[in-house]
Amino acid sequence: MAILNLALNARDATQGKGTITIDTAARRLSQEEAELFRIPAGNYIGIRFSDDGCGMEAALVEKIFEPFFTSKVAGSGSGLGLSMVYGFVQQSNGAITVESAPGRGTSFTILLPEVAAPPDDPPAPLPPGPAPISQESRIVLLVEDDPDVRRTIRRQVSGFGHPVVEAENADEAMILLEQLKEVRMVLSDVDMPGTMNGFGLAARVQAKFPHIDLVLMSGQNVQPPDGQADTPLLRKPFTDADLLIHLRPRNRKATP
Repeated sequence: MAILNLALNARDATQGKGTITIDTAARRLSQEEAELFRIPAGNYIGIRFSDDGCGMEAALVEKIFEPFFTSKVAGSGSGLGLSMVYGFVQQSNGAITVESAPGRGTSFTILLPEVAAPPDDPPAPLPPGPAPISQESRIVLLVEDDPDVRRTIRRQVSGFGHPVVEAENADEAMILLEQLKEVRMVLSDVDMPGTMNGFGLAARVQAKFPHIDLVLMSGQNVQPPDGQADTPLLRKPFTDADLLIHLRPRNRKATP
């Protein structure tokens, strides 16, 4: 899916009249190089997508991986393709870079860790265990009024391959949910300024968007109000392992 999204993006940039080049190469990153990409040093496979299309201004390049951002005309793109690519690369412990300039085309380079070929004789199957946590990528609405905390949690969620949309309070979150039908999970703080706190938001979401999973977060020992005892609650600060468990899809109600 990542390769397809990049290929379609290059096709649109050339408007069907240019050249798209896809090449691969083995690459070994030194410690210094790896720090630039924020990944461990070692062996990687590089996949580069280049086109000679219209290119982009630097301001567009900075936003290109943000969910729902698109430079295309209204109705011709959802703005999710490149954010999904970014999520896949992060989930795969890799990196992605983009180089572009107006009139000079665009190049995306993906670096994925090199893995050894599987042995000829596969190992014996493991005994039955608990079902694995789903890693299906889905849009998460993060509701948190503290910008530093929001930035940290966004990095954690994105690291598991989920694009993140942000809101500072419950009122803003409800507006976004009305506009962005692709959201599949709300991760919200309990204590927030505005007309309602996290529990109030949870009640509104469960009533109006029953197909959306919701998890609350708090650094305090809070007691849920009547009727919300089953609402999942993450205690801050939480580990990646704790977050991963709560990112698992639970809601099986039909999407409208």
